[in-house]
Amino acid sequence: MNTFYEQNDPDDISDADKNKFVNEFEIEHGLFTWYDHENEINLLRKYNGGDSHIVIPEGIDAIGADVFCGCENLTGIEFPKSLKTIGDRAFLGCKNLKEILLPDDLETIWYDAFSGCESLTGIAVPNSVRAICNNAFAGCENLTDIKLSDNLSAVWEGVFYGCTNIQTIVIPKNVKLISDGAFCGCESLKSIEIPAGLETIGDYAFLGCKSLKKIIIPENVEIGYKAFEDTLVVKV
Repeated sequence: MNTFYEQNDPDDISDADKNKFVNEFEIEHGLFTWYDHENEINLLRKYNGGDSHIVIPEGIDAIGADVFCGCENLTGIEFPKSLKTIGDRAFLGCKNLKEILLPDDLETIWYDAFSGCESLTGIAVPNSVRAICNNAFAGCENLTDIKLSDNLSAVWEGVFYGCTNIQTIVIPKNVKLISDGAFCGCESLKSIEIPAGLETIGDYAFLGCKSLKKIIIPENVEIGYKAFEDTLVVKV
């Protein structure tokens, strides 16, 4: 399914794709939306404002790629209950965004969605979420409080890369894969709970977790290259 919020370049749309949408229109305060008839999605397309606090209205199903990318004035945002998808780089570089409350029916957080949100301190991912894509929270340097969805099957590549203040995390019971570099550079990480059903820890998964001394790993888990390099773990 070629959904608009997955495209790398939001301006690179063919004439055929454009015909799937009604004309872009402003709903309020610099928020612009399109309706995708083919996929029946109300898509938040772009933002042309500089507010510190934004309320996204009910009825929006997806936040498109790059919508709030680089909005350094943004400190808080309220999501609608209708939201199902947060697109690629949607909040990348929102360095002053301090708090978010993800809605209960959210399903997917795409690539780099909150990467570089340096002021974000906590995140609770509802159990409706089944995928958090690569680098979604990378570089969130002040992130300390994390609760992940119980329905994740993987912690994907670089999801918490460079989150230097995370001290503890519980990996949900259904996770089979901790992917490459997932916690690379989390230098304050001291404690991590691994589920019994884990199958794979990827390359560099915990590289540079300088405070990590002990980790209990189930038998027969495949451990990738330098997964625990530059940690205090002496035996895996």
